[in-house]
Amino acid sequence: MKRINENFNVFDFELSADDLTAIKSLAKGSGLIYSV
Repeated sequence: MKRINENFNVFDFELSADDLTAIKSLAKGSGLIYSV
């Protein structure tokens, strides 16, 4: 049961200002989506 509860705690973290800056600087690419 402990492992199941751990799996539900996916939002139990915080991002620092440095983390957010690093995420914003990631390459964004062209974002193409192809229909099948």
